[in-house]
Amino acid sequence: MQPLDDGGNPTPAWSLKVHIALVAAALTAAPAAAVLALGAAGHDTAVSWAGVAVAVTTATALAIVPGRAGTSRLRARQVDILRLLAAW
Repeated sequence: MQPLDDGGNPTPAWSLKVHIALVAAALTAAPAAAVLALGAAGHDTAVSWAGVAVAVTTATALAIVPGRAGTSRLRARQVDILRLLAAW
């Protein structure tokens, strides 16, 4: 649920957070794109294929690290979260 102002429109802070999240999501492709650009500039097939490995490694890291952090936070605060949701 998004916060609304008095006119029923999304607040500027919410809109800013959405735009920041969109830019951050696009930046996750930057390492692989850089390697692919180097491979294309140098006409080197091996470097271009290394871009695929970089993409897989980046995606794996961005799936595992925040997932583990979220899991540990949920385990540590599960009772408080459930209590908050029940009161809502």
